[in-house]
Amino acid sequence: MKKIFELYQKNQMPHFWVIQPNSELSEKQALWQYFKTEFQNFLSSKYKLSYTQLADCADFMILDSDEKTLKVEQMNSIDSFQQNPPLQLQYQFIVITDGQLLQRLHWNKMLKTLEEPHNNTVIFILNPSLQVLMPTISSRAYYYTIEHSFQQEGQDKIYCANLSELNDWSTSQFLEWYGENKAKEKEIIRQLLQQINRQSINFTQHQQLINLLKWSEESIQLNNSFKERALLFKQVIKQLASQSILC
Repeated sequence: MKKIFELYQKNQMPHFWVIQPNSELSEKQALWQYFKTEFQNFLSSKYKLSYTQLADCADFMILDSDEKTLKVEQMNSIDSFQQNPPLQLQYQFIVITDGQLLQRLHWNKMLKTLEEPHNNTVIFILNPSLQVLMPTISSRAYYYTIEHSFQQEGQDKIYCANLSELNDWSTSQFLEWYGENKAKEKEIIRQLLQQINRQSINFTQHQQLINLLKWSEESIQLNNSFKERALLFKQVIKQLASQSILC
């Protein structure tokens, strides 16, 4: 996604993008997970924001659905989202995780949005199935093909493959493990955040888990004592295990 990030740095981002893989994906979420991770890494580096801060960022609107199509109210929310200027980032971003969620009614709504673009708003439509878009939409889009192998997507390398086992360890055992992995704290939190984002859980549960990671991450940034950081992270593990999120 180097080209996208270069245009961002130059403040020359096109208003509308279609993001697609170099071949059709059988796992539709793979493209979204890759796109989200790359974008989070870039923004985290540029703005010195933590991954949990980015997860809460008000300058993102993510449109997704477990159904075959987006709801009308989801599409209507685009207009209200664009009324306000960006709060933290250079742009506001609207991401539709799969173009197949858009029916003809949605495309007509999208066309109106593209004909009257708001300043500093960028729309990404992910197209994992390489579907052919309506000509009136396609002609307005910048296409970006991600040259990436998605064969191993979803197989995160979390530093402890059996994190769920940590929940059953004594405090002394946990402190010993945490000491051995102390240098990898931020990376473990980043990968746990990706695990949470993959789960089919309600908004309240999602926010509770994100807040736990945020407190743990802030504890690292504030350079709190080793034991304090370790025990806070143990609480994170306990909550994640109770939600069956850990592998």
